[in-house]
Amino acid sequence: MAWALAVIVLLGIGLPIAAWRVSRHLGPRLQPVGGVGPPTDRVDKWLLEQHRLPALQRRQVRDAVISGRMMHDPALKHATRELAGTALRGELKLGRSIQIASYVLLAEGVGAIAGGVFAWVLTDIPVAVATILFGAWWLVRAMLALRTIQRGPRRAYQVNQ
Repeated sequence: MAWALAVIVLLGIGLPIAAWRVSRHLGPRLQPVGGVGPPTDRVDKWLLEQHRLPALQRRQVRDAVISGRMMHDPALKHATRELAGTALRGELKLGRSIQIASYVLLAEGVGAIAGGVFAWVLTDIPVAVATILFGAWWLVRAMLALRTIQRGPRRAYQVNQ
């Protein structure tokens, strides 16, 4: 029993202290929030090469193009218009992860509706209607996200003149 208590104390107290002592000597691995930072993908690389924007502003420009919003800063407005133009010409792909997530949400919605209908028919319990409603909600959200992604670059190109 005493050896178990010693192991618990050693792991519970000694391990965090050892990790803290080791980590004190390590330098910071992340750059400050306002820094330029390395590009994460082709769109980031393009924004960095063309406009030398910091990481936070690159993210703002990308989000504005995907959602079709207007930027108020003139430098960001110009970058947003150019990025939207390249996306419309098909030179760069935007919103790939959002598009994949929307398709997954679409599939989950169809599965939830099918499961709810199956449960309702099989068990005749009206509680399965909630599953059908959740599935319908997921379908609506997925369709709205896909529509926003498709219309975003065109709208961003129009409103950022």
